[in-house]
Amino acid sequence: MNHKLFIAKLDFKPELNRHQDLSILLSKDLSLPTAKSLTKFRENFNNQLKLGKIFFETPDAKYYFAIITPNQIPKNYSYIKFSNLSENSTPDYKIILKAIKILGYKI
Repeated sequence: MNHKLFIAKLDFKPELNRHQDLSILLSKDLSLPTAKSLTKFRENFNNQLKLGKIFFETPDAKYYFAIITPNQIPKNYSYIKFSNLSENSTPDYKIILKAIKILGYKI
């Protein structure tokens, strides 16, 4: 079974008093961070990972909310603005949408 992480970053500009951009941590192929075990995630994220609850499950995967220290991003990952993602280019797009809605963000 795979374990996948939803890690979001919200850029906020206080001078404008509003949220600017929601970014999601994704791999080079625009997939959510994925590993066969939670231990592997802890290794990849240098033990800076804080797991939240499981927000979705399939027979093959469990999807978790997670938080990481911003400067501890593994080399193969980067934050991508949600507005730059599409269903065609992002394998986990529907799951990302589900997570965003659970968190209460308007898209």
